[in-house]
Amino acid sequence: MSLERYVAICYPLRHAELCRVERAWVAILAISAIGFLPLFIDIVITFSVVKVTYFSMSVSCQREALLIIPEQSALRSARHGFTFSVVALIILYTYVRIMREAKKISGDRTSSSKASRTVALHAVQLLLCFTSFTYPMTEALVKNQAFRVVNMYLFMLFPRLLSPLIFGFHDETFRTHIRKLLPHCTQKSRGASCA
Repeated sequence: MSLERYVAICYPLRHAELCRVERAWVAILAISAIGFLPLFIDIVITFSVVKVTYFSMSVSCQREALLIIPEQSALRSARHGFTFSVVALIILYTYVRIMREAKKISGDRTSSSKASRTVALHAVQLLLCFTSFTYPMTEALVKNQAFRVVNMYLFMLFPRLLSPLIFGFHDETFRTHIRKLLPHCTQKSRGASCA
């Protein structure tokens, strides 16, 4: 999303060409494949290392149950660090480029305020990414199963839901579609009524 905003501000004439629905599907599929790959590797390692009797045992329904050898845990930590570093670098790069562009067009108040809002959204997105990466640490601290569910919603699902929504509401096309889907209030002479 930060890359989309970067293209919209730094390359406004190419935005419609680069940010099309067809390209969005390719990005969604690539992100899904990258997200599935670590779990697939854990499953392959589990099937190749453990005996068949392991699958008839009673284990807790957690990803840690698939971490059989110590190398898996080290690989998982390295992947988390690498992923966070890449996301942070992309957001910082786009932040710097947008700020440079905002300084160039500082005479135009509308463009400058749009760039400032985008930079603030980048900071929020970086914070949300950081909370997602704290999930394994908080998961290790929580022992109660009910709190584990709350922990998952709070540190994994909520940031991943909120980040696209924040950037979506920043986009006029998305806002227009949301206004069509949600009931909205209209002003009448005797007050407000919702349709």
